[in-house]
Amino acid sequence: MSDNSLWAVSILILFVVSGIVALLLLSIIRVAREIDHVAAGIWTTGQRVANNTVHIPTLYKVGASVESIGGRAPQILASAKRIRAIVDPEQRAF
Repeated sequence: MSDNSLWAVSILILFVVSGIVALLLLSIIRVAREIDHVAAGIWTTGQRVANNTVHIPTLYKVGASVESIGGRAPQILASAKRIRAIVDPEQRAF
């Protein structure tokens, strides 16, 4: 094999290997973008879950307040009926 042939084969191998490396790098970039897209979706979902769960303690407080109001509702209704009877005795009770 002559020197020129050896150089030609070496350059041909260089181009083939460079092409394969370029294809592998493009594949890595494509997969990295897909991973980034999926990770962004997971991040967004996690933020939504965190935003929803941050309100749970407030809901417990609201639930306790509603129970307290519910326990007093019959007394409030009776008081309102008495007030209405005093203010407007001819109007029907609720």
